[in-house]
Amino acid sequence: MIVDCNIVFLIQTIDTTFKSEIIKKWQNSNLTCGTNILERSVELTMKRSLTIFSQVFLICTLFTNAWGLTNYERCVESYFKDKDYTNAYNICKEVEDPNAQYIIGEMYYYGLGVKEDYAKAAIWFRKAAEQDNPESQFVIGKMYYYGVGVKKDHAEAIIWFRKAAEKGHIGARVLRDKMLDKEKSK
Repeated sequence: MIVDCNIVFLIQTIDTTFKSEIIKKWQNSNLTCGTNILERSVELTMKRSLTIFSQVFLICTLFTNAWGLTNYERCVESYFKDKDYTNAYNICKEVEDPNAQYIIGEMYYYGLGVKEDYAKAAIWFRKAAEQDNPESQFVIGKMYYYGVGVKKDHAEAIIWFRKAAEKGHIGARVLRDKMLDKEKSK
């Protein structure tokens, strides 16, 4: 389960604040009855912090789904961790996220949870590529370069390789340069 780091920080801060207040009060007092008072105060502080944590956790649970995961995170978890490709497909296809669209493209390309279909893979890779996903831009570029799932089109391949290369994709840069060098040598 994913817990918001801000909430954890808030709880830790509250806990630390309470402890430091108690310790300061104990140190500033003239009590000579030993550490039992301090220990009891810290124990009460911990109970108070746990009560606050419980309240914060309840609020978070009410305003998020049962596991605190977004649909995209559920898509990724089903795909990579659980290897439940059918479930991943059903979740990912509903998510308007280029990374989820890339995953669906990969599922069609390799036939994971769906029937292998290069044309459908190209559709999903292109959807993600049009949203500036560099890996999808690279893959759709390769599909155009080799004519897999789409009509072979080197001009279109160079366009996608350039876009991916501009975002730092090394493989796209290599293929783009290779294609441009071939054109120069003609």
